[in-house]
Amino acid sequence: MMPHADLYFHALGFKPGSGEFAAGVAYLYASIVGALPLAVGAVLTAGMRGVGLLKQALGITTATVLLNILLDPVLIWGLGPFPQLGVAGAAWGTTISTLLGCVLSARVLRREGIRLRWMAPVATLVQRIVNVGSPMCVSGLLFSFVYLFIGRIANDLGAANVAALGLSHRLESVAYVVCEGFGICAATLVGQWLGARKPTKARNAANTVALFCAFVMLPMGLLAGLCAEPLLSLFTSDPAIIASATRYLQINAAVFTLMGVEVVFDGAFAGSENTKPVLYVGSTLNLLRLPAAYVLSMTCGLGIDGVWIAIALSTSLKAIYKALCFCRQRLRGEEERTNWLWVPVPWEWGPDFMKRAARARASRV
Repeated sequence: MMPHADLYFHALGFKPGSGEFAAGVAYLYASIVGALPLAVGAVLTAGMRGVGLLKQALGITTATVLLNILLDPVLIWGLGPFPQLGVAGAAWGTTISTLLGCVLSARVLRREGIRLRWMAPVATLVQRIVNVGSPMCVSGLLFSFVYLFIGRIANDLGAANVAALGLSHRLESVAYVVCEGFGICAATLVGQWLGARKPTKARNAANTVALFCAFVMLPMGLLAGLCAEPLLSLFTSDPAIIASATRYLQINAAVFTLMGVEVVFDGAFAGSENTKPVLYVGSTLNLLRLPAAYVLSMTCGLGIDGVWIAIALSTSLKAIYKALCFCRQRLRGEEERTNWLWVPVPWEWGPDFMKRAARARASRV
């Protein structure tokens, strides 16, 4: 990937040889180097959660984040004996802190009697990992692909909009991390209740976590929407970036609750070992962001607000549709479920689709 890192910034429309182009390529190089420890760290953290080492996982994650906060300004501006790396320093700070997190996670697991060692792949486990993980992996790749072109549309409306998008995502990620915590909770509870052959409790657990997450996201959304400008002013003094990022947060903070619902049901689907809805629903609506963003911003004349509105609309639709799909799916160990709620799910369509749809509609009468 490294020899072709510049292609990303060509696609975004940055001029080769410019300072922004060079800084972006340097940042991406450091990020690619850090991809391996980032992946290993995610697996080790998930392993600690799986065996009940939740406090240790939280402690290591907190230490990693604090180290990252400390290293970023040191490496960006070259404080003390450290070199001045510019924007790339932020990526190197993340890479170093993530690598330290991997080492600490491995030590904690080893102390608990879980030794990491090389072993031959077990076909049944590999198949299970692929079945559960591949839909979410593909969905994540398509999500990144979509944002490549979202960035291009935003750049065509003003170079400051790309920086505003990145800065907004940084602040939005604070809320998203909280949502991921609830998603992990939903995956754990759904998996445990299904393992205990109590599908009703699994379903109730997912719905309860989604509702609780929505309530937690409500004040966070209000804070992000009402205090967007002063929060953004802490990170940049560029008025164009602040104005664009403020509009992003004001528009998308309104759907923070639905963002939380979506992430929770992503976790619930993972816990039930059925991640197809994550792929099909997420990928379809993420791809629809592109024409929606173009039409709203260019054709309807909304400018950059049209791009931000397209993102908020797709987030809302993903949350609602995933929640409906989880409500209607039959969980493992559940008796034949009465389809009181009929939702079209393309991955289940087949020769008898119309018959099953008619039976579902009849059951609601």
